[in-house]
Amino acid sequence: MRLTDRDRMHRSRATHAPGARPLVEFHDVSHTPLLSHLDLTVHPGEHVALIGLPADHTATLTDLLTGHTAPAHGRITTHTTPHLHTATPTTTLAHTVTGHPRPADDDPHLHTALTEAGLPATPAAPLADLPPHLAPRLHTARTRYAHLTDAHLLV
Repeated sequence: MRLTDRDRMHRSRATHAPGARPLVEFHDVSHTPLLSHLDLTVHPGEHVALIGLPADHTATLTDLLTGHTAPAHGRITTHTTPHLHTATPTTTLAHTVTGHPRPADDDPHLHTALTEAGLPATPAAPLADLPPHLAPRLHTARTRYAHLTDAHLLV
């Protein structure tokens, strides 16, 4: 896994308003063995994907980003309200995909995300009823929903 703010060719071409606060800023962040003096800024409208194998420490970076782990050096600043989601036995597909406990029943983006990910188009269905082989598709549905609704940051 490689992260850098110096090489912007793989970042989205979105423009942001002058003076607009960035969503996330990594300032000289180090966390052994994953990062060494990373400077990274993500502005509203930019799309950033973190993809890697478990050995690539993607969970560690996610923990740093969400504040569950502090960097060994440097600082991470977020300018967005986190929406943390923990599944329970009564959690629905809709809650898992949207991150909201009670999303609108007629949300067309939710239905599109579920359908395109190959999940049942029954948002009110309990997550516990989802066949295990379909569980990986939840990530696809969440990503698609975030894209359809112009979400700023999906962790």
